[in-house]
Amino acid sequence: MKKSKLSIMILVMTILFTSLNISLADNSRVIKVWVDGNYIFSDVNPLIEKNRTQVPIRFIAEELGFDVKWIPETRNVKIQNGSKTLLFKIGSDKCTVNGKTVKLDNKVFIRYNRTFLPLRFISESFDKFVEYDASTKTAVIGKGFNSNFYYKFKYHQGNDYSYQSTEKVNFNKNSIIIKNDTLKYPRESAVIKKINEIAMKNKNSDDKKDDKDESEVVNTKSPVTTFSILKSNKTLTGLIDINGKITYRAQNRTIQKINDNLFKVGTLIPLNAQTSQLFGLMNKNGKLLTEIEYDYIDDKASNGYIRLIKGKQTDANKKVGIYDINGKEVIPVKYDNIENISDNVFSYNEAGKVGYIELNGTNHQFRGAKYLGKYQDGMAEYYTDETINGITLKGIVDKNFDVLIEPSYQAIKYLNDNIFATFASNTWGLVTAKGEVIGTARFDKAYPFINDIAIAKNNNKYFLINKQSDTISKEYDGIKVINQNQYAYNVGGVTVQDDVKGGKWGVMDKKGNIITEAIFDDIAINKEQNQDLTPVCINYDQNKQAWGMLKPDGNYLVNPQYASLNNFADGLAVFKNSENLYGAIDKQGKIVIKAEYLFLDNFANGYAKYKVTTKSKTNKEESKFGIIDKKGKIIIKANYFKIGEF
Repeated sequence: MKKSKLSIMILVMTILFTSLNISLADNSRVIKVWVDGNYIFSDVNPLIEKNRTQVPIRFIAEELGFDVKWIPETRNVKIQNGSKTLLFKIGSDKCTVNGKTVKLDNKVFIRYNRTFLPLRFISESFDKFVEYDASTKTAVIGKGFNSNFYYKFKYHQGNDYSYQSTEKVNFNKNSIIIKNDTLKYPRESAVIKKINEIAMKNKNSDDKKDDKDESEVVNTKSPVTTFSILKSNKTLTGLIDINGKITYRAQNRTIQKINDNLFKVGTLIPLNAQTSQLFGLMNKNGKLLTEIEYDYIDDKASNGYIRLIKGKQTDANKKVGIYDINGKEVIPVKYDNIENISDNVFSYNEAGKVGYIELNGTNHQFRGAKYLGKYQDGMAEYYTDETINGITLKGIVDKNFDVLIEPSYQAIKYLNDNIFATFASNTWGLVTAKGEVIGTARFDKAYPFINDIAIAKNNNKYFLINKQSDTISKEYDGIKVINQNQYAYNVGGVTVQDDVKGGKWGVMDKKGNIITEAIFDDIAINKEQNQDLTPVCINYDQNKQAWGMLKPDGNYLVNPQYASLNNFADGLAVFKNSENLYGAIDKQGKIVIKAEYLFLDNFANGYAKYKVTTKSKTNKEESKFGIIDKKGKIIIKANYFKIGEF
């Protein structure tokens, strides 16, 4: 085993350095990817970044049988199959594999609307053999590759179109076999161009066959979601209602759900194109509400509003506007930046001007300010050009731009209930909205108040404080909010980038009284921080997990027994058993959906997505998704290789 791992590492290092040399020597050739018998092409090529081969991960992960999910709130990418879960954060060079932190060669990044990971990571975490064929400049994933053989190819355009070829290609000979005829080409770029033509010809042919269907829009009052199916080697996307009726078929578009009535649609871009995808807004009946011309649209509505951006988010010349959740323009797309949406006003920073705009379009310019932050409870952070010893000092103003807290702090953030955390002289303290200092500045960090209690941190120790800045609990190695009255505390853990690793977890109340001793190896907290029943884990290691459900009094609702157990959502908690099959329990701990699915998503609005494996016409196993209700009844059969949430 050690010899095998060493061999893979040597092969991967060969890939990294050989790839770099070829790239410098011959810019006309692209890095190709071969996975288990097929060349795999995407609308975005692999590339070299900081001397490392980087690949767009979605189509490779899905080819290897993993589900890929983008989590926009945290900018995380979750990759999962029955036994392994991988979590990446955009901009980080670390990821977690089944809860264990793994260091990457490079940071995870997005380019051309695709998430890129180091190729080396595939060998280490996807348990796949990886090598590099220099003669064809091919990254090989899986065993059996021979550069003298002809192979079929798969073509992926966006997330919504794919083509499985009957044609075969050989890059060592720069030739393609089409219907028993071998076509030879003078250079590799001509082969790539022909592959693109073949894939697009099949796509356009299928589009013409389906023009009547795809232009048809069915008005519906039922909730709808997105779907994708494979038809004639082509991916078809659209909208489907809860009765399983297709209400809209997309034509050359990607679709992503924002809410029940609003969807983000995007263009498809050709193979190897160096252009970015553009987006627009569409309602649930397929009617376009905007032109498809924006470089970025929020995936999730923030306080009921959505940002639309023309230009890259990092561009100084970008333009930003606001639409509501019904797809109606609220603020024209003309401002340099609108970051903060709250209190029914929109803070902006535009052409050197700072201020906020009301819902009715009234513009309030804050003269003399250089920056205006997000309004919360009628108050916002601001600063001017003035500095002390080169440091910009920050304060707080109300909506009349009356100064509540003079700009005298290096940093300031709102903790709720008219209390701010302020940073000066390398220490955090508390002040009121009137600028009155509370207690002594003594914290490394302070967190928002919830029900009059906040978490504070000092010298990597965490403790609870009240609004008078008094410490009301013992110090621990970590503290998390469970709900308004309970907290999880950690003993023996280590803080890494504000996240606690290792140690044991217990539960205490808001006064610091212990409810359970620190005996749990992990504890799951939902993002709303409002759970009454809490998943906990004992006997936690890389190979074995025993999850149970804890009641508010510290007793078990369900004894630790599951390989994984989610927080309750819509009244049910999804679990995975020792056979890697998913089911769900209710709040009495009773199994209401038997563990018989390869995957079961959290429930929302009475429904959840489930996954099964079916056999294709060629007897190949395929993962398909459908919809199930809270009673375990199949609402939509698993005929779709992608389906959204209702």
